[in-house]
Amino acid sequence: MEKIINNLKYAAKNVFYHLSEFIAFFIAVFMIQVAFGVVGFSYVNNNAIDYKYAREDDSYHIELRNLNAEQYYYLRNDRSYSDRSEDKLHELVDIKTRNEASLDDTRYDVYIKFMGDDPVRDHRTFNSRYNKKLTEYSDGQYSVHYSDIMSYHRNIGN
Repeated sequence: MEKIINNLKYAAKNVFYHLSEFIAFFIAVFMIQVAFGVVGFSYVNNNAIDYKYAREDDSYHIELRNLNAEQYYYLRNDRSYSDRSEDKLHELVDIKTRNEASLDDTRYDVYIKFMGDDPVRDHRTFNSRYNKKLTEYSDGQYSVHYSDIMSYHRNIGN
């Protein structure tokens, strides 16, 4: 142990005695530390700003666009999960109806908000419950779009 202490004392004396030779190394280490500090601060600050921006409009988590009538009524009238309060996973926040006059077809855009604390987990559960039937009833035109808050949660892996 004493040998290690003596070696450290000798190294410290040698470095401080020849400071002009080591000054470039110290400046480089300082610059690297500053750069890492700036990157770390920017990352944390950007996450905070992104979250604040995403929370401005958190009225829904996902939007199902271009649902046909079968998909819409399946989603709206499915009682296998929605009657049990402990299984209540989502609520239909808004429904927009569009009539495609040239095709004589009604399309629905459904906005869904998840009820739980973890929207990513709730989205996985939603997919496992509803995705098979929605795909089965699909004519290939529906799509899923994520709100800013849902995209934020998915990006941070929460």
